[in-house]
Amino acid sequence: AGPHSPSQSSPGTPNVKPQSVRLDPCELLRPEEIEAVIGSPIEKKVGSKRSNGNLLISQCIFLAKEPSKSVSLVLTQSGPARTTADSAGEIWRNAFGRYSEEEHGEESAPKPKEESEEKEEGRPPRRIDGLGDQAFWTAGSLYVLRSGVFIRLSIGGPAAQETTS
Repeated sequence: AGPHSPSQSSPGTPNVKPQSVRLDPCELLRPEEIEAVIGSPIEKKVGSKRSNGNLLISQCIFLAKEPSKSVSLVLTQSGPARTTADSAGEIWRNAFGRYSEEEHGEESAPKPKEESEEKEEGRPPRRIDGLGDQAFWTAGSLYVLRSGVFIRLSIGGPAAQETTS
């Protein structure tokens, strides 16, 4: 595959081109937009980045006046030295691929689970249609895949997690 060819994907995961432009999560949302949703002023944005060569993970925390309403936006992109066709896409497939396949009827009948295994796994992610290439809501966070890049958006601490689930 050439530099402008779509990456390969597994069933249930859309073909997407790896992202070549590096995005800054602190520039994806405006404080005014967040304030309108959470009902608390944003006092500060704190960004950070890390890379292992294959992945570039950037985070922005929008610190709210009420700490439990602070917003975290994590952006995962394939890094400049990636050794696979789509490192960020591979992480997405590992996390959500089976749920994409199940919803499209492409997976065989579910295997019986031990009762303790079901409790450990918790509720499966809820698919959100019409957002990005794929999107899921799970454990109080929204995950969205678009063009080989994915984000995780979450609000606040334990009290906020209970009200957003």
